[in-house]
Amino acid sequence: MPKKTYTQINSVTLATSSSSVTFSSIPQNFRDLILVYRGTTGAVSGVEARVNGDSASNYSLVRMYSGGGGTGSTTATTNYYPVMYSGLPVTGMSILQIMDYSTTDKHKTALTRGSEYNYSMTEALASRWANTAAITSLSISSSGFNSGSTFILYGIEA
Repeated sequence: MPKKTYTQINSVTLATSSSSVTFSSIPQNFRDLILVYRGTTGAVSGVEARVNGDSASNYSLVRMYSGGGGTGSTTATTNYYPVMYSGLPVTGMSILQIMDYSTTDKHKTALTRGSEYNYSMTEALASRWANTAAITSLSISSSGFNSGSTFILYGIEA
């Protein structure tokens, strides 16, 4: 039997609207983390992930997008990992993969792939958290997630 690669760490499905979801006490025995988000924001907002409570401008990103009336790319220094980089109320699905999250000798890099259904937009982002600390918590926020939004956190074995 093949070895299982993805292990679900935790999942949350919102019963009521909320502005954030936090996964804390993340086990350190995996190589990478995968966050799968599927939901709707009820207000003008992107979806952001912060690690270990860090909200300083220690994150940088490169974004490519297509659809919704245009294509392009952007770069930015931010205070979050992007999960969905929209400034609009949006229904969509996104996958954030954070590589080598438990190591303490390098900055943490991440890849995000997503699709915003109501704007027919697809995006891909590469981002970096300029910190060498192991990631022990992940908070996902927006100006408002609607009920029914789901968040699943997986660990990937080496």
